[in-house]
Amino acid sequence: MSDTQMVELESKVAFQEYQIEKLSSQIAQQQKQILELEALCRSIVNRLKSGTTTSEGASVEVDECPPHY
Repeated sequence: MSDTQMVELESKVAFQEYQIEKLSSQIAQQQKQILELEALCRSIVNRLKSGTTTSEGASVEVDECPPHY
């Protein structure tokens, strides 16, 4: 194998390693986001099951009809 072929192969391997690292980092970031979203969904479901409250802390009935003006 010639030197130019060897350099070309090494360059390709280095590029692939770089791309694998980038993808791995993105996967780790997405997994963190998934875990956060799952926790948020569980929180929302628990609030809905327990008779929700607003962000200000006021109690809200789930089946409450809106006031008519």
